[in-house]
Amino acid sequence: MTPTPGLGSPQFESARALQHVHALSVDIGIRAAGTDGEKRAANYIRDELAKYGYDAALQQF
Repeated sequence: MTPTPGLGSPQFESARALQHVHALSVDIGIRAAGTDGEKRAANYIRDELAKYGYDAALQQF
């Protein structure tokens, strides 16, 4: 992952961090390897990183 030049680091916001925790733990739920929840969590994290200008890619294992 490499950030888009000029974006810098986003500032930490506790409310936003709690939204991520809620999305991953409540909305998505169990994220055990090989489950639909794992795929949904990976996509969520990739999409959130993209909002900050990162070009994140998923890798198959």
